[in-house]
Amino acid sequence: KSNVLHTGDVYAGGYPLLDWPSGGTIDGFLNAYQVMYEMVDDETIIVPGHGGISDRDDLMYSYNAVREIRDRIKALVAAGKTEDEAVLAKPTAEWDSVLDNGFVNGEFVTRTFYQSLTNTSSHSHD
Repeated sequence: KSNVLHTGDVYAGGYPLLDWPSGGTIDGFLNAYQVMYEMVDDETIIVPGHGGISDRDDLMYSYNAVREIRDRIKALVAAGKTEDEAVLAKPTAEWDSVLDNGFVNGEFVTRTFYQSLTNTSSHSHD
């Protein structure tokens, strides 16, 4: 009856923390955003894992940003760009001022998305 959705870290009010070495995927985040979007209406209060209260429009903004960033990084990978070259291309630039979440910033997102799309990593989870 309260029309509140707490999203935990799936939707954290900023860039997603993609833990792909442990099985997380960009498309998994996008699917989760879609499921949450279908669960809420224009009156729903969304409580993200971090940051302030959000609403349905904020959730869709994040969904669209993540989808576009994924597509931009896919294009960079297809063009043969290295991870460092992808970072220099700044595929997140237009969203950084809104979605930067501390250490989960544009560079971090670019690197983790790139690594997930190429199945490479500079770290691992043991």
